[in-house]
Amino acid sequence: MDNACRQLGLAELFRRMAAREEAALTEFHAIMADRLYSMALHMLSDREAAAEALQDTMVRLWNNAARFDPACGDGFTWSVMVLRGFCLDRLRRRQREKARNTAHAEQRLKENTPGGMEDLFFRETIGLVQQAMESLDPAERDCLRTALFKPESNAEYAAALGLSPGALKVRVHRAMQRLRAILSPHTEP
Repeated sequence: MDNACRQLGLAELFRRMAAREEAALTEFHAIMADRLYSMALHMLSDREAAAEALQDTMVRLWNNAARFDPACGDGFTWSVMVLRGFCLDRLRRRQREKARNTAHAEQRLKENTPGGMEDLFFRETIGLVQQAMESLDPAERDCLRTALFKPESNAEYAAALGLSPGALKVRVHRAMQRLRAILSPHTEP
């Protein structure tokens, strides 16, 4: 089916969906669902979130089918733009949740500081760990800080570094081994 025929078909499906023909929605889903799901999965890298974005897109297209104007654009592009909006909303929500989780963890650390002798021991331990972290090379240090203190997945961080998730795990493991070796003289009785 060439592009012009496909566009005429989608325009007709939107017209029928606007008339509340459920069969038109079923046909539209059969034609477009796989493509839209694939796009959502590519954007979100999460099967469940992609399925939810596709579902939301289908509902929005069904509810707003009467607003589709073939003179203003084609049905495929309109469908993709609706899907894109839902995907971007989910990505923004993820970023807000990460920021909120990080702020919450930092606040809990501030609130749960022990007092008296425990406070001295805690501060000494933190000082030793900070010194040990500074003795690592910058790549190891950044890798450890991100893996231990930031609530993001290894896959996202690995992609940001241009590494595979397996390579990132190896890097984190080696950095932890070096950190343990540096700290071991301070932890022996």
